[in-house]
Amino acid sequence: DNQQHTVRLPDGSTVILNSQSSLKYRRNAFTSAARTVELSGEGFFAVQHLPGDAPFRVVTNGAFDVQVLGTEFTVHSRPSLSRVVLNTG
Repeated sequence: DNQQHTVRLPDGSTVILNSQSSLKYRRNAFTSAARTVELSGEGFFAVQHLPGDAPFRVVTNGAFDVQVLGTEFTVHSRPSLSRVVLNTG
């Protein structure tokens, strides 16, 4: 099962989740000061750069967190592999 799922976030950013991956966020986690999501698995992030430079933060299951202003990157957060790959920016 190699299904992907696209999630459009409240700030206009998008995330393409690979199979067996999940993304969690609170509706109030997207403000003019900060944006935060939690990822389990693998996802490709296309993050919108907002006026005021609100940071976008990806929290993983303890391996690391990623914080950007606006760029495209892939996060792998699995027990066997944890890494971030910058696509643009």
